[in-house]
Amino acid sequence: MRIRRLDLIRYGRFSDLSLEFPPRRPDLHILFGLNEAGKSTALAAIEDLFFGFPHQTPFAFRHPNEDLRIGAVLESGDNVLEMRRRKGRKNTLLRADEVPFPEGEQVLTPFLQHADRAFFARMFGLDHGRLHEGGREILEAKDDVGRMLFAAGAGLTGLREVEEALEQEADKLWGPRRAAHRAYYQIRDRLYEAEKALREHSLSVSEWEKRKRAYHEARKVYAALERMIEEMFAKRRRLERIRRVYGYVRRKDELDTAIRELGTVPALSEDASRALEDAVKNEARTAAQIEMLAERLEAERAKRDGLTYDETLLRYARDIEQLGERRIKVRDGKADLPKRRAELEREKAQLRELAEELGWSSDDIDDIVVRLPASARVQAARRLLAERSGILAAVRNAEAALEDASARLENIEHDLEGQPMPPDTSRLSAVVRATRKMGDLAERIRAAEAEREKERTAFRRAFHELRPAVTDEAVLQTLPVPVADTVQRHREERRALEQRLQGCRERMQAVQWKLERLDRARTRIAREEGAVAPEELAEARAHRDRGWALVRRHYVEGESLCEEELRGFVGAEGDLVHAYEAAVRAADELADRRFDGAQAAARLAEIAREIAEYEEELSSLRAEKEHLFTRCRGLDDAWRDLWSKAPFEPLAPEEMLTWLATREKALEALASSKRAEQEVASLRAREAEVRERLVGELRALGKDVEALAGRPLAVVLETVEDALRERERAAERRHRLQELHRDATAEVDRRRREFERAQKNWADWQARWQRTVRELGLDPDVDATMIEVQLNAIEAMRTVIARIDELRFERIAKIERDARAFREDVAELVATVAPDLASEDPEEAVRALEGRLEEARRLHELRLQVEESIEDLERRIDDLERTGREARSVVERLQREAGARNVAELRSILEKAERLRRLRIERDEALEKISAHGDGLPVAELEAECRNVDLDAAVSRLETIERELKEMQKELLELYDERERTRRAFEEIGGDDAAARAAAEREEALAEMRELAEHYVRVRTAARLLEWAIERYRLEKQGPLLKRASRLFALITGGAFQGLQVAYDDRDCLQLVGRRSNGETVEVAGMSDGTADQLYFALRMAAVLDYLERARPLPFVADDLFVNFDDVRAAAGFRVLGELAEKTQVVFFTHHRHLVDIARTELGKDVSVVELPLVAEGSLG
Repeated sequence: MRIRRLDLIRYGRFSDLSLEFPPRRPDLHILFGLNEAGKSTALAAIEDLFFGFPHQTPFAFRHPNEDLRIGAVLESGDNVLEMRRRKGRKNTLLRADEVPFPEGEQVLTPFLQHADRAFFARMFGLDHGRLHEGGREILEAKDDVGRMLFAAGAGLTGLREVEEALEQEADKLWGPRRAAHRAYYQIRDRLYEAEKALREHSLSVSEWEKRKRAYHEARKVYAALERMIEEMFAKRRRLERIRRVYGYVRRKDELDTAIRELGTVPALSEDASRALEDAVKNEARTAAQIEMLAERLEAERAKRDGLTYDETLLRYARDIEQLGERRIKVRDGKADLPKRRAELEREKAQLRELAEELGWSSDDIDDIVVRLPASARVQAARRLLAERSGILAAVRNAEAALEDASARLENIEHDLEGQPMPPDTSRLSAVVRATRKMGDLAERIRAAEAEREKERTAFRRAFHELRPAVTDEAVLQTLPVPVADTVQRHREERRALEQRLQGCRERMQAVQWKLERLDRARTRIAREEGAVAPEELAEARAHRDRGWALVRRHYVEGESLCEEELRGFVGAEGDLVHAYEAAVRAADELADRRFDGAQAAARLAEIAREIAEYEEELSSLRAEKEHLFTRCRGLDDAWRDLWSKAPFEPLAPEEMLTWLATREKALEALASSKRAEQEVASLRAREAEVRERLVGELRALGKDVEALAGRPLAVVLETVEDALRERERAAERRHRLQELHRDATAEVDRRRREFERAQKNWADWQARWQRTVRELGLDPDVDATMIEVQLNAIEAMRTVIARIDELRFERIAKIERDARAFREDVAELVATVAPDLASEDPEEAVRALEGRLEEARRLHELRLQVEESIEDLERRIDDLERTGREARSVVERLQREAGARNVAELRSILEKAERLRRLRIERDEALEKISAHGDGLPVAELEAECRNVDLDAAVSRLETIERELKEMQKELLELYDERERTRRAFEEIGGDDAAARAAAEREEALAEMRELAEHYVRVRTAARLLEWAIERYRLEKQGPLLKRASRLFALITGGAFQGLQVAYDDRDCLQLVGRRSNGETVEVAGMSDGTADQLYFALRMAAVLDYLERARPLPFVADDLFVNFDDVRAAAGFRVLGELAEKTQVVFFTHHRHLVDIARTELGKDVSVVELPLVAEGSLG
């Protein structure tokens, strides 16, 4: 397939642009366009043409989306397709007349061979970027021959990145070693947690079973009552349905009985009765009409036979009419003949009078005509007369102009003598120019003084804004202060410490809040569940042990106890034995309670553990807070040390940064004011120097300079410029007078030549005039004015002679010829059609013939009208007879269908059929009512329901059901409340919700693990398939592809490499190497970037050529491939493209003119070059 023409109708910046690609050998076309000419647009248009516009296109900036159009003429063998492509969702492929192709995109199948956009761009498109990317990947592939061949052969890039991405994705999913980033192990941890929770919540107790049974029993009773209510609703619907359709069923039965009583009735159409009556009426009416029309027909035929006329006159009607027209003309001509003859005599008399003015006396008109001179000679004489006044005026004007020019020259010479030479002022002008280049020194001085004052004001303002304040500017300049970076770093460190301190406080508050929450939980559990904390039990046992120690010491060892020690155990009252027994009972009770509430005790133990951990964390946070306070104090000390030499106490870092910026601004303003002061002094010195030089130059010119003493420089400069302008005006006046003198001298010479030329022209005219007048036969000595009168008389004679000839030979002779021919034609016609008029005058004979012709025509028209009436009557009689036969046939047909012997019997049968039809219609209406009110049940089933039913009893039963339903619905509400109560009771003890959630989480984790395993298999399989595809491609294509690529690589590199070969490296891996002419090999890694690009280009071209041997060709599109090639290798590249163009069309896009020249040199001068215009309007071929 190839592109014959590409039409950029409305696309990007283009409108109505056509690019022609005529067939070539080789079929290579270069599309050249300067930058911004639209080369990239034309390149993108090819893919959009073949495969449609993308949803978002960058080429709708000039034309709206709905107006975008690309067109082309495609060729594939003998197939030619002219098409257009619009932007849209469907029917985007159009014919040239904008009508969509019925077969849609299938119309391109014979041309594209099922290629899609990605395949076309990858296989048959190559640009500079992909060429360079391919070269880079070749360098990266190094010793991987398979990947190198696969990437180049398939036009793919990024294979290494794809392989690495697959490996990384697989590693993120699973690996033999556990890792935190691998998804499999994350899901497995969730699975273990769910299984643990499931084990913890799967325990069942008697209460749980009891409440579960109660809940299930309540649900069962509720469901049973629901079913009973549904059954009652069904009974109510059945009785209501019977009540609705009962009357219609009874009416249907009555209609069925009536239909059966009618017996067998012939099947006749609904309009049979009306058809019978119409047919009978039509038959009677047509018979009467036929009789009446037959009488009229006989009368018309008799009238026709009585009409006769002369048919010969009608045959010659056109001749008679023409003679009538000629008769009028001949009559008018005869009447006009005397006037024309009198007019002829008057013209002859006038001609004789004009001849006598010239001195020609003759009565013979023809003699006068012979003596007339030719018109050319008369015109020549007139031209000379017209030239006479102009030539004579030119002589007079030239003479006057010569006198004026001579007088003007004398005046200029007098003025020039009175104009002296001006003095030389070049030095003074140079001084003025130099002064002007300096600008307005006074204004610059004022600007410098203003700048000085502005900077001083800025310094004072900034100095007074300093907080802390500084005593004077000297201290400000010499004060050692830290740099802003140091202050800013200190500020950031202090902020970081404050943020950490604030974070520590927040964490301490959070821990304290958690401790309070745990303490409240511990109190609640101990209070509500009777749980005993380990600390409480330990404390009771310790109290018991202290009592036993006292009992043993007092009663066993006989030791006396101090009052304070005894009171510490016993209290204010009571004895030791009772107090010890109470302590034993209390410890035993706490131990029993702890054993009975083991689960609550476990929770208390967990709370105690968490409280200990949080108290430890709180202690750590307090230590951290103290450490941060210490660092803040140290940082504050370091801050004060930074400002130790300053005569003030430093503020916060943020404020001191502002102080440093203000100090910097004040110092800059102080320095600027000093620079402005220096500028003022320098400008004043320069002003004095310039003023002195200007005054000196004026004095040298002889000008009075005393008045300039003490005046400003601007006044001196203005005085100097006035002197220069005065000198320039004097020089300009003298120069202008010199130029006027040169022009006046030249003007005198020119005017003198013009005067001599005018005198010569006058002499030549006089000679030509004498010769022309003699040739006319006139006296040359006569005055020219008189000669002009004689010429007018000759022209008048010529006009009179023309009128005489017209009267003699045209008008008078024609009238006589017409009268003679008229007489002859009338005699001939009369002899044929009316011999009885042969003796009449021709005009009278013609009038008589016209009268006879008119009468014949009248009779002829009348006869035609009668014949037309006869035909109409005959046609109407035929129609009526046919109508009568049709009416009779209708009656006979109805008798046959009904089996009737006559019309009366037929009418009886038709009445019976009409009765049957009305009964059936009524029955159908009853059936429709039954179906409409029967809840969609079949009619037979509804009839069965209504059979043997007492309607009154059914209505009574319906009312009973309504009452029962209300009672059952009330009971259902009560059962609903009971069901919800048992459900809540069951869920209050957890039900099996926690276990169900744990089971659901376990199943979810298992499902995710299955999905992850499938994903891992897909990713790992994709990586292996890619490796296998690369290896298979290498095994199949390595030999033929490398052989062709080797030849192309040698051609592209200009012989620097002799070819390619495969060799083994030190690790026994296959690698691709380049072979030089001396046998030396170069590894791919050792090639330059440019050579790698050329290697990729050779492999791509070899792959495309290999593909073209197995499939039909598609156009190959190349975009500026050789911009980084030198001229030698670019030429070799075009030779490779030329070889490809022998097998398929190649379109090469470029904006480099030298590549076009190289292509023409390599492929011939007639290589197809299509240039894109900068203004994309019109057509380009």
